[in-house]
Amino acid sequence: MTPDEFVPQQVAVLGALDKITARERELIIPVGTSDQFQGLAVMVRTCQRTTVSTTPQSAAFLEISDESVIKRGRRPTDGASASGDVPAPEQVSTDDSPDAPPHLFTGWMFSASPSVSAMEHPVYDIVLKGCRASAPQVAVAPLPTRKHGVRSAAVPLPGLKPATPADPTMTQTAQRPEETG
Repeated sequence: MTPDEFVPQQVAVLGALDKITARERELIIPVGTSDQFQGLAVMVRTCQRTTVSTTPQSAAFLEISDESVIKRGRRPTDGASASGDVPAPEQVSTDDSPDAPPHLFTGWMFSASPSVSAMEHPVYDIVLKGCRASAPQVAVAPLPTRKHGVRSAAVPLPGLKPATPADPTMTQTAQRPEETG
């Protein structure tokens, strides 16, 4: 595959999984922005998809940071862990600011091969599902209208006739039983 077969897209679709609770959430993140999942900040730098004529493949360059590490006051210092081991390159923060959270993952993720470049985390998994040209639009249905154009929130159920004010069951109010002391 050559780089010119990839077409830049506007939105990355990611799957986020909490391994402890087995809760999954779909993250739809526009390129150049970030979203949160359980204390992880996921920034999408670019998202690209192959053309229709080839096997569908999406690739995204992501930066994933653990913001809860900063809140707990634990931050890796000078690139070395407490045991003296040198951390993997994707775990070293490239931002020199003391308030910047450490990067858990920085690199390309591929939808067709999630294990090739995976984020290593004991509790959470983030995988690329694909790239889209735009975010899905949420359709909101208009409220039904009455004869005179007045909008009504009541939606008639099939097989039931609507109640009218002349219906005696609709004019009764609930009676509160008298309290006895």
